[in-house]
Amino acid sequence: MAPVRSGDNPEVDGAAGAEARLYEKVRALLRKAESTSFPAEAEALTAKAQDLLARHALDRAVLEGTGPQPSGGPVVRPVPVPGTYAAGRAMLLGAVASANRCTAVWDPQATTAMVVGYRIDLDAVELLWSSLVAQAEAAMTAAGSHRDGSGRSRTRSWRSAFWVSFAQRIGQRLDEQNCATLASLEQEQRTDLTPVLASRHDEVDAAVRQAFPRLTTRRTRVSNGDGFSAGRSAADRADLIGRRPLRHGS
Repeated sequence: MAPVRSGDNPEVDGAAGAEARLYEKVRALLRKAESTSFPAEAEALTAKAQDLLARHALDRAVLEGTGPQPSGGPVVRPVPVPGTYAAGRAMLLGAVASANRCTAVWDPQATTAMVVGYRIDLDAVELLWSSLVAQAEAAMTAAGSHRDGSGRSRTRSWRSAFWVSFAQRIGQRLDEQNCATLASLEQEQRTDLTPVLASRHDEVDAAVRQAFPRLTTRRTRVSNGDGFSAGRSAADRADLIGRRPLRHGS
């Protein structure tokens, strides 16, 4: 039997083309969300982009959960995490990854994090994380510099706290929305999605253990309450309504 080449299978080629168009539409929505000066418009654009990613990924998860998996199993993808406040950006990456059934692993000595998950989920993580980083940086820059009562600079501690709070709040909002979205999707499809999603969750966890057998966790502490409050407020304005429930037990 001759190997299948691009163009030999209209169904496969059509699916790939549809996915490419979807991602381009999502990128366009997120670019608009990052550039607009109207919070309500940014929220609506981000929610629409998330909804498109959610439904596409869920459809694929259910389809592949009932038969052979053409996309293969979980893989490890490097994601650059540069910048002075890399720890905060890495925390945000971890929150977004967890909400998308992925796991982010970051070494403070490195400038790159490793994210483990299925390709379609990794694509969603990168798209959403990049947009949220841009939105967080815009809010942080707009806040300007900070000094204490004695005139000493507190900008660095303020921004460090801002990133930690922003990441934590994004994670909380994703978890809250996951529960609501899962219930909605199960009602729409009249089926229990838990077995398929739980199976993928277990596969990702197994891949993480295999790739990083000596993985440990660390706590992050902040020393600037004002920056922490500002980060939470910025995360609330980012508004993650419509995020999908594909990460159980996070």
